[in-house]
Amino acid sequence: RTLQLMCTYEMGFCHYLACDFDRAIGSFTEFLGEFDAPSFRAFCGMQLGFAYEMRGQQAEAAEVFAKVPGWARKHFSFDAHAARRARAYLRKSREGGGGGSASGPLLTGLERTLWVVVPNHVEVKAWHKAAAELREAMPGRRAAELPEGDTAALYWYYLGRVKRGLKNEPAARRAFRRAYGMRKAIAEEVFVIPHTLCELGELEHEAGRYASARRLLKRVKKSGRGEFDFDKPLLRRVSLALDQVRAAQRQAKADGRVDATDSDSGDDGGDDDFDLAGEDEHGSGDEVGEGAEQMD
Repeated sequence: RTLQLMCTYEMGFCHYLACDFDRAIGSFTEFLGEFDAPSFRAFCGMQLGFAYEMRGQQAEAAEVFAKVPGWARKHFSFDAHAARRARAYLRKSREGGGGGSASGPLLTGLERTLWVVVPNHVEVKAWHKAAAELREAMPGRRAAELPEGDTAALYWYYLGRVKRGLKNEPAARRAFRRAYGMRKAIAEEVFVIPHTLCELGELEHEAGRYASARRLLKRVKKSGRGEFDFDKPLLRRVSLALDQVRAAQRQAKADGRVDATDSDSGDDGGDDDFDLAGEDEHGSGDEVGEGAEQMD
């Protein structure tokens, strides 16, 4: 039965990623009702809470979210993320919410897009769907008008992910730089900064700017374990990326190719000298339409 329940959770996870929240609720409810081990409970609880939220069942969502922090295991980055999201939801519930009534959604449309829908599409690489959701979440608004802080940082980060997925590297760089620019205004979404630096480091690697890539990736490693959501998988990804960059850098030198960003100084740079080979900091496309233009 344990194996069956784990499969039930995985089925619910697939429904959740597909934004089929009715089916996800059924699978998650069955799993949590019978599975006694601590594995998956916190993250599943978060997903169930958001599935209820997306169906407008605010009371049911709050009831589940109240249990999630107690299910979170120490030193498990996915559990830490689930607990943080649950506490944020409950805090908004106590404060009266931002977009709904007691019988409807609690979160604003933009929050539901950035906390649930777009992350799901990004996870399965449904880039066009993610782009459309980002555009529809802010009809007629300019992304540059978002107040600096958590919501704006999430928006620019996910826009960067989408643009990179659609092979629009210049636009991805601009979006990631915007997200990075929010670093001093972020209160909750701290994970955005190390993940953004990783994305930028990988883009530098792809562009053949190996020393710059190494500097960016090393900054992520300096963030340390336990300091942000999803730290363990990201730090493993960074370690692999650094190995690949070093190998590419050695091959480039053996071939006599020049890396314009190469330096033997060992200086990883500081936050205030963040630069990507002279790329314009703001570029164009401040409007939310920039998140969906040329998607085909």
